[in-house]
Amino acid sequence: MVSDVKVFISWSGDNSRSVAEALRIWLPTVLAGAVECFVSSKDIRRGERGMDVIASELEDRDYGIVVLTRDNMQSPWINFEAGALGKTLGTGKVAPLLLDLTRADVVGPIAQFQSTLLRDREDVRQFIGDLAQLTPNIPSESIDALFDSKWPELESVIDQVSGFDSPHTTRSAESILEEVLERVRRIERQAAEAANEDRDRLGPNVVEAALAAVSQPPEAPSPRVFRSANRHGPSLRLDTGSAEAEFDSGLLQAVADAYDTQIFLIPQGATFTPAVRARRRRDDPVV
Repeated sequence: MVSDVKVFISWSGDNSRSVAEALRIWLPTVLAGAVECFVSSKDIRRGERGMDVIASELEDRDYGIVVLTRDNMQSPWINFEAGALGKTLGTGKVAPLLLDLTRADVVGPIAQFQSTLLRDREDVRQFIGDLAQLTPNIPSESIDALFDSKWPELESVIDQVSGFDSPHTTRSAESILEEVLERVRRIERQAAEAANEDRDRLGPNVVEAALAAVSQPPEAPSPRVFRSANRHGPSLRLDTGSAEAEFDSGLLQAVADAYDTQIFLIPQGATFTPAVRARRRRDDPVV
């Protein structure tokens, strides 16, 4: 028997609530009963402490959906629930569904999650496919058939609450560019922190760490080491003196990444370029 995936659907405001309540019925139908949805407006019984029930459900769910609208995007409540879901489940299991927004409109902590455009049928189909991966033993053909059959029901609710026009972003190009740059800087900071951790693990000296990844035949001389630098950064040439010398390519790449040093292995002809540097070169404009 297929086990249920417990889904928490977060909402704030009338339009968001209407979509959340529709999803509460629609998702279990499209996913053949393999998901069970919680929506606070429908699933808190009279006499129960609402906040206690919500707190318990936030901890007990397997997947989180946030129905996001232009009116509720800055709502403290919806940001609280999205943050709680992200902390409990991880960013890969929280999905903002955008009702009258484009992806460019989404800012703040919610922007870290992979979003879905509710007005885009194929985008919603992809979201259902991702969610279906958590529900084993359901053939993809069955899900596609159910989706095609039931999509008009969800689309009707979406049209009723948001109108028929596709949403357009109201953000300026400068605002979007600033956010993109900030995300790039954050990724680079994370890469630098990871490299520092690798450097601590591999040891204090790039030469020692690189040599540890090379295994010489018994009769071969000790490798010769040449260090240099150019405009791209430092480099290290290891001449093993023997084509029979063996090396751990994974470890040498880790050394290159950790020390931001390009490593050339001679005469093997192997090159290991730091990941950050390789990405930077790919992004350089062609002149």
